[in-house]
Amino acid sequence: MSAPTASTRTSMRRLLGLVWHHPGPVAAVLLCSFTIALLWGGNIGALYPVFEVTISGESLQDSIADEIKESKEQIGQLEQKIESAFCADNPDQALQRSIDLWHSELKMQQAALQSAQKLKPWVDEYLPHDPFQTLVFVVLLLLSVIVIRQVLLISSSLLHSRLKGLISIRLQEQFFARVLSIDLATLGSVGPSGMLTHIKDTEKVSSGVAMILVSGVREPLKLLVCLVAAALICWQLLLFTVILAPIAALVIHLLGQSIRRTSDETFQINRDVKRVLYDVLTSLPIVQLSSAEQYEQERFKGHLKDAVWRRITMSYYVSLSKAFTEVFALGTVCAALIAGAYLVLSQETHILGIQMTDRPLNLASILVFYGLLMGMNDPLRRFGHIYTELQQARAAADRLFPLLDRPSAIQELPAPVSISQPLRCIEFNDVSLEYTKGTPVLSSVNLRIDAGTTLAIIGNNGSGKSSLVNLLPRFYDPSHGTVTVNGVDLRSLRLKDLRGTIGYVMQTPVLFDGTVRENIAYGIPDATEAQIVAAAQSAQAHRFICDALPHGYDTQVGVHGGQLSGGQRQRLCLARLMLRDPAIVILDEATSQVDLQGESDLHEILSDFLQHRTTLIVTHRLSTLRLADQIAVMQAGKVVTVGTHGELIRDCNIYRDLRNMERSAA
Repeated sequence: MSAPTASTRTSMRRLLGLVWHHPGPVAAVLLCSFTIALLWGGNIGALYPVFEVTISGESLQDSIADEIKESKEQIGQLEQKIESAFCADNPDQALQRSIDLWHSELKMQQAALQSAQKLKPWVDEYLPHDPFQTLVFVVLLLLSVIVIRQVLLISSSLLHSRLKGLISIRLQEQFFARVLSIDLATLGSVGPSGMLTHIKDTEKVSSGVAMILVSGVREPLKLLVCLVAAALICWQLLLFTVILAPIAALVIHLLGQSIRRTSDETFQINRDVKRVLYDVLTSLPIVQLSSAEQYEQERFKGHLKDAVWRRITMSYYVSLSKAFTEVFALGTVCAALIAGAYLVLSQETHILGIQMTDRPLNLASILVFYGLLMGMNDPLRRFGHIYTELQQARAAADRLFPLLDRPSAIQELPAPVSISQPLRCIEFNDVSLEYTKGTPVLSSVNLRIDAGTTLAIIGNNGSGKSSLVNLLPRFYDPSHGTVTVNGVDLRSLRLKDLRGTIGYVMQTPVLFDGTVRENIAYGIPDATEAQIVAAAQSAQAHRFICDALPHGYDTQVGVHGGQLSGGQRQRLCLARLMLRDPAIVILDEATSQVDLQGESDLHEILSDFLQHRTTLIVTHRLSTLRLADQIAVMQAGKVVTVGTHGELIRDCNIYRDLRNMERSAA
């Protein structure tokens, strides 16, 4: 059995710490739990007068009077025995043991007498003197207590749901905040499907925390009340019946470890299932064109089978835990039934030479004792479910909290500086970049881009073009070297200010599931209708928005803009760029999804829009190069040369080869 790790203990503390952000519901839940537990034991304890009246056929007043009389008689007899023993000459060791036993019995009888004498005035004053009326009174009192307890249980259930919801909201807000701030390196290692799977972890954690506070407090309290009440009747007999409890606790703990381990394995398998589904949904045309449906079906089926078997294993451990708890609880009651029946029927105080009680038990006492043990059975049965929920919550927390705590690779200085105005130049100084240690994608890049310059970046696939421009908005930081704006390292700048000066249009248009208007004005909530329309007109999107879309600017574009064509999506992205009006523009194959005529029109618009802006264009189209003042040629993660079209045609073989390949492809 492995000891809990430091991270597991930390996760457990943080699980419990989540509840203190909601003191009102927590206090109400605890109050309900304490009251329910007391009423739970009180219900069973109240059976004593019912049994006493029913068995003896006399009122409680008479029963207590008889008990007082019997105790006084017993005390008198014991005092006489002790006095006679002291009068004996030279008492032997056996007599001394008897004297000690009589003293013990005397103290017990005196305590019982005092309790009965204190209780008698209350019974005489408030309970009926007729046996049947006493029985009716106690039953009605029990019924009232049951109604109150049910009201409290309903309240507790509602508070449980509210607390679970509040914790879930808090966790999912933290998770979404982490998603918004996540760096691309972390996202690449976890994957979108992995991030989505963590949403279930927030639900499991919130469910487990709420379970701990509600059932995790209420059920142990119910058990404790029953234990205390049973111990007051006969603590030795109680100890005898629960002697196997440590073994049961050990078995349940081992099962809990298996549940937590299987929960982790299930999470990994579920993430694989979501990853396959995500890959297919985002690459469906390629799957269908490749006739790979059967392959993907088999791959998905394999992961599903693993997931199902993990769930079956989880169900096995959960069922085993519940069954073991049930058997232990019932076994405890059975042991008490046999031992208690022997003590009452034989009026003995010992079993196998071991003292079980100071004086013989009566039938009413042992029946209440049995009732209290049965009362322990319900919380014991629930312990299996509570423990299972707790282990699953701990496993989810062990996965979720490290992700929430994982620092972003893109850090802002404690006292960042703002970008100085006006923009003068951007420089890449001996820049290298590695996504995976030891595998550089950029090597010793030195590049200067003066303000107002449009620089086109070309090269073969994998030459590092997109990686280079991704350094400017700090999607990644260089592994070596610096990128500066006006001579200031980007890592010293306020991140929001830096990204606020940059407009980025990617090869794959990025649209959100909303209206056309919302997508154009994304990130600019105070944009006016006139500004939105003007931006759409500048991007040559206004006409198709008004003529081709059913609701114009209020048309829903669908997930990832799925209701629009590729060219329409690209134009909306350009409209968003123009509304943003950035000082620095990055176009990563931004016109690749429009036709030649559309590209020509967009080039005309872009040539005006890019005037006096610092622009980086990643492209492979010859026509787009006409927008550039300078062209940077990249190969194998390095900038080979920079020049004008004429200079590169004359002096750069790589540039000439790229031009010839494009002409051949055309």
